[in-house]
Amino acid sequence: MDVTANDSQSIEQLLSVAPAWSGTPTASDAIGLATHTLLHCGPPADPHNALVIPTLNSAAIACVYEGWANTLDEADELIESGEIRFEPAQDHNVATPMAAVVSQSMRMIEISDLNAPSHRAYAPINGGGTGGDPAARYGRKTKEALDLIRFLNDEVAD
Repeated sequence: MDVTANDSQSIEQLLSVAPAWSGTPTASDAIGLATHTLLHCGPPADPHNALVIPTLNSAAIACVYEGWANTLDEADELIESGEIRFEPAQDHNVATPMAAVVSQSMRMIEISDLNAPSHRAYAPINGGGTGGDPAARYGRKTKEALDLIRFLNDEVAD
């Protein structure tokens, strides 16, 4: 295989990074995420209901977690009304798994480059190791999924 100058430069840049876990800020503090805005994986979705059902289920969990809705049914109505803005996570230097969404109060794992500390990337704190767990990132829209989000963000993150 012939390595080009661009390939060599890319490899050098990759190997020069010294990643380190540097904090667990909220999405609001880390990236300035605004209220009624959710980040999702993948390209922009316009209209918002073009998102897959598992992502919309995760969005309903986030709406209740944030207090924008009192119940999952109210959250569905809020989402359907168009009051919730959806943006691609990668546009904010956030990687979010599967059907997970990120809301302003959710805690993020912050990874910094020790060689360039201002270079940061983020991912939401997630729980559940198999598709059978009650994690919202699997598209679960249940009280158990909401309880897990609260546990991870309100107890585990600190």
